[in-house]
This record gives sequence, structure tokens and C-alpha cells, in this order.
Amino acid sequence: MSAILLLLAAAAGPAATPDQLVAAIYAPYRKAGAEPPADWDRPVFTRATSAAIARWKRQRPAGGLDASGLDEAGWFCACQDWDSAAFTVSRPETAMQGNDRALVRVAVRAAADGPPVRLAYRLQREAGAWLIADLSSPAFPKGLLARLQAPRRR
Repeated sequence: MSAILLLLAAAAGPAATPDQLVAAIYAPYRKAGAEPPADWDRPVFTRATSAAIARWKRQRPAGGLDASGLDEAGWFCACQDWDSAAFTVSRPETAMQGNDRALVRVAVRAAADGPPVRLAYRLQREAGAWLIADLSSPAFPKGLLARLQAPRRR
């Protein structure tokens, strides 16, 4: 399926495949002048991950950056800024893990002169839609869930 068809499918509703979810995640980064919501505010996470994000958001200081550093850069691109004209995402490498789980790896380049950042998404199907259960990147190599839960353990 071409990238354009994936973007159209992603815009149409809940992600029916892991590749459609990846297309939906990155579509806002490719639109010139787009100001997408913060990655943690997007409706692409499982119920359990959304609950962990909600707990983290309640603990964040009003008007300031969180001590965990999770709000310093976008989770899906490991960037603060990006160039929509140069933004690229590699073809997803998807490994199905049963019928309702998948591991998807991508490399993202936020600007023409920037290095690619490798991310791994652990996806889960809930109510027929593919959603992010966890995510690892150079910013959180042990996973997003581990980082979200870390401040509660201190």
C-alpha cells in the first residue's frame, strides 16, 4: 500500500493495521505549518498507557518542565522542532506477535541535516484498533512506560 493510501486510511478512523497507526502518528509532522498536539495528548495509546500518561501529567508542575524530562521533546520523533518538507519515516518493520500484538520499528529523520532516530513501538489491538502499548527510543531505551512510572518510585 502506498504512503498516500496509508495516510488516507489513517485519517478515516481507527487504525485497522499497525502500518495505518504508524501513518497516523507521523501524518501531522509532514504537514507544513501544522501544530499537532503534544504526543502525550494524542489518542493513540492503549487504555493502560493512557492511564500512566494521565498519572504523569497530574504530577507535572504547573507551567514548568517535568523533572523526568519526558516533556522536553516529542516522543515520536525525539525532536523539539522539525522540517515538514524534510521529515521522513522509514518503511515500518513490523513483527506480528500473535493476532493482537506487534512490534514495529521505524527510523525517523526530523530535518534534512539531522541523524535518523530509531524507535520501536509495542502495539496492541484494543476494540479493533491498533494502539501504542509502549515505545522505546534513545530518550527512553527501557520504554516509555518505565519512564512514566519512574517518578512515582522516587
